[in-house]
Amino acid sequence: MRTRHLVRSADGRIGLDMLAVLNEERAEVELETFRQGDVLAVDTQFSTYIFVKQEGEAWSVSTTNPERKHVLPGEGEAVEIYGCTFGGTMLKQNCVFVGGHLEFNSPGVGIVTTSAVERIRARQKMETGKTPEEQGS
Repeated sequence: MRTRHLVRSADGRIGLDMLAVLNEERAEVELETFRQGDVLAVDTQFSTYIFVKQEGEAWSVSTTNPERKHVLPGEGEAVEIYGCTFGGTMLKQNCVFVGGHLEFNSPGVGIVTTSAVERIRARQKMETGKTPEEQGS
């Protein structure tokens, strides 16, 4: 049985905390629940990738590891996140989960496969279009 340590609104979006931390085995987020401006931070074995949802399937991306900057797209370009692999060729689309290897397409670079995902953090706007801390003000 899988348990999630999340507080979610009725439509399944992360609710109360500014960042919801998922670090249990097989914890996952579904990319279709993200709206423009939402943030997804993925900590892998060697790097942290910070994605910001743009229009459509596009995400802007940055990394905290200077040795991984070569996998990032050029200025003003966005990536498309495909999902996570189980360590081989099988891909779970539109989903990021702990233990998986995140795959995204970076223009000019191609498909990037990360080391194993260790932690996922998300900051999502709620139905009102505000983040939880904005709703409190």
